[in-house]
Amino acid sequence: MQVVKKDGTREDFDKQKIINSCLSAGLAPDVAERIGNEVENLAYDGVETKEIRILVLNKVRKEDPSCAQKWIDFEQNKT
Repeated sequence: MQVVKKDGTREDFDKQKIINSCLSAGLAPDVAERIGNEVENLAYDGVETKEIRILVLNKVRKEDPSCAQKWIDFEQNKT
């Protein structure tokens, strides 16, 4: 399965990137793994990274609202 990046390029879906971003935001490993699995199950070939970010953020907010801003900050500092 491939994702479409902001610049239009494609790359393979990598659940570990989601897990790592969740861990960096302070979520527990089991929660980060669960979010990664849930997003992987919802993703489809050609999904845009923007959609993935929205899914992850919504799940992070639901699991631990205090980590949501940390996750946003981590995502913004990646680029």
